[in-house]
Amino acid sequence: MNAVDAIWAQYEATRRLSDAALDGISDEILNWVPGNEANPIRAVLVHVIGSEDRFIQTVIQGQPMVWETQGWATRVGLPMPPGRGGGWDEAKATTVSIEPIMAYAQAVRAATEAYLKGLTETELDRKVQWVGGERTVGQAIGLCLAQTAFHAGEISALKGMQGVKGIPF
Repeated sequence: MNAVDAIWAQYEATRRLSDAALDGISDEILNWVPGNEANPIRAVLVHVIGSEDRFIQTVIQGQPMVWETQGWATRVGLPMPPGRGGGWDEAKATTVSIEPIMAYAQAVRAATEAYLKGLTETELDRKVQWVGGERTVGQAIGLCLAQTAFHAGEISALKGMQGVKGIPF
């Protein structure tokens, strides 16, 4: 297996895990606010989708985020996806619906898959600026996929705190 095939295999596995964590999610589950300092699922979910959007579109390709080009702030009801640039307070305080968030996720997936279809071994070695310094595109994609998997576990745990099954396996 070459590196491009490995990226695709990991991408598909991460998608299955993320989809499993979101199975059966309702607006009520999405908007439940845990105690202490934990984030509600809505904040985590918009963060992880927005992070993929930012990593693939902006960091790797130098393009604006799908969030910006397709007007997702208005559709989702948040000014920006939570991340290093802020947005956490709004995402914690604003009740949202799962439907536009999942539509945003589908738009980001389509953009990610369009990029990955043209992925080459040479592209994987290209350097990009990443938080903390320079990385290869391959490293950036790997970190993006790892973050998605980590947050799928977090969403699953937050569902479990509500008495709902998280990842169903």
